[in-house]
Amino acid sequence: RFQFRLTTGGLLVNRVMAGRDTEAAHAIDRLGEAVGSRDDGAIAASLKGIPLLAATSQLSNEERMDLIILSWSTLENNDFEVDPLHLGGLAADALEQLLDGMPSEEVLALPQLKLAFALNVPAAKKVALTQLLRAPPAAALADDDFLPKVEVAIGDPDVGVGALAVKVFVHWGSTERGLTAVLQPSVVGALHERCRADPIGMLRVAEVYLGIASSSPAALSQIAASNVLLPLFEHLESDDPLARLAAVELVRETVTVAAGVVMLEQRGALGVLGETLSVVDSLEGQVLTPGILSLFASLAKIPDVDAQGMLTTHGVLRCIEHAVTHPEISEQLCTAGLDAGATVASIPGGLQIVLSGTTDRFLPGLRGLINGEAGQQLASAALHTLARLLDPESHTEDDRAAAERTFTSVAGERADRFVEAVVERARRPFEDDKAAGFHLLQSVAGHGWGAAVLLAHRGFFEWIVDRRGTTKQEREWKYAIGQRVEQRGELTELQRDELREWLRQGPHYRRGVTGDMEVATMTA
Repeated sequence: RFQFRLTTGGLLVNRVMAGRDTEAAHAIDRLGEAVGSRDDGAIAASLKGIPLLAATSQLSNEERMDLIILSWSTLENNDFEVDPLHLGGLAADALEQLLDGMPSEEVLALPQLKLAFALNVPAAKKVALTQLLRAPPAAALADDDFLPKVEVAIGDPDVGVGALAVKVFVHWGSTERGLTAVLQPSVVGALHERCRADPIGMLRVAEVYLGIASSSPAALSQIAASNVLLPLFEHLESDDPLARLAAVELVRETVTVAAGVVMLEQRGALGVLGETLSVVDSLEGQVLTPGILSLFASLAKIPDVDAQGMLTTHGVLRCIEHAVTHPEISEQLCTAGLDAGATVASIPGGLQIVLSGTTDRFLPGLRGLINGEAGQQLASAALHTLARLLDPESHTEDDRAAAERTFTSVAGERADRFVEAVVERARRPFEDDKAAGFHLLQSVAGHGWGAAVLLAHRGFFEWIVDRRGTTKQEREWKYAIGQRVEQRGELTELQRDELREWLRQGPHYRRGVTGDMEVATMTA
């Protein structure tokens, strides 16, 4: 506090000696007097006014620096009677606005920017990291002091500080010089050593390198060659479930680019993940399996990957079947199985992959979920999965031949009753139910046999072309179904004429208020 008062007093003397009489000068006076009188409310009020002052006033360089020094001093001072982090946050807001008006090279030269990392005040670290994030990577890395300080910040217990530190590293790694810097063995080693015992910290390290890798496959190749991710994969076999979960998340991100697949295969990660799927009924398996299923499904979508071989080898399809046919284990697990099955089905030949890799229990299990045997939330999820299994957009010739058998197996002997139940769900007021019903109807309508099944349902055609009492989203769903029925369905002459006119009008047709003028509008 003594040092703070000296700093404040010095600034006040400077102002008087220089004869300044500006709004900024008075702001300096007020903040200095508030601190001197230990009036925390006045301190807070003074800090609150600084961002507006910096945004609306033409501050001289001297005034701006005076305000920065005062705000930093407030940020560093922890001897206030109220929560210092509250005042720290106000000081940080003031600093953000003040620093925004300065060139990056001048901001980086401020000694306070480096001192902030030594404070036990998250707000101060966030200010410093935000400025590093705004500065050009080359300028920040030209100062050797910043890199090790950001390394430490990645492992900071404050979530906001750690997340900003990750962003700074990713920002630096977006340039060739920055990538070389963050891939230095000393930097990589320091990060891993600091976070090795902390799964959340290790996940932040993964975010650093995967964030950099997302900029280009070449960057990921360099990262893979440097072995920086190797310690992260070690967590796949950790005894700590949280560490394994973090590693699964890492692998799931890695497979978003093709080069990551090669890296995973080289590390043997897929085999380890496949072994986890074999113990899905255990508590640990229930926690890890949803992420692993999602990971393999994403991997199957990458071009040039032998999806069927990979999914079969690692037991993914059997695990999907187990999750769908045993919803009592966990709703989260069942949902993950449905999502993974639907994702695999969305790739060319995906329906055949799913059907060939599962047994005759899979489709009946899906039917049971749709019938509500495990609750309405899973029923809607199962309808979405069936819709994606039947969607003709991704079907090969073999898929199209299998689609009708799939529908028949799930619908049962009374397809008319099944269609009636789906239409009823699409009419429900709840968005999740409505979306699931319309999604399946749209997929079924994309097949000749499917359009015939729908048109055979009494009142279906009239319901589709009826816009009365519908929302914007419902009109768009109906329009998409009508397009497919017109292309695939066997309609009477009157039906075809009516449907074509209905389609010509567009999904959001509204009759004009004058005469019979027709108006097509995109407004709800």
